[in-house]
Amino acid sequence: MALSREMGRRLLWVDGVGAAAVGLAVLVLADWLSELYRLPQEVVLFTGRVNLAYSCYSLPLAMKSR
Repeated sequence: MALSREMGRRLLWVDGVGAAAVGLAVLVLADWLSELYRLPQEVVLFTGRVNLAYSCYSLPLAMKSR
C-alpha cells in the first residue's frame, strides 16, 4: 500500500515531534531513568541527545515536504 504524499508529510511531523518530545523527556528525567533501568547516567543522556539530533533531521524534512 503506497502512502499518499499528505500522509507521508504527516508521518514525518509525528516522527520529528515525537523524537523531540522523548529526547527532552529523557534529558529532564535522566537521573530517575538511570536509577530505574540501572544504567549509567551518561548512557541515558546519550539516548536523549540522539533523539534530539534525530528530530533536528526529521523536522526539517517535514517542513521541506510542503
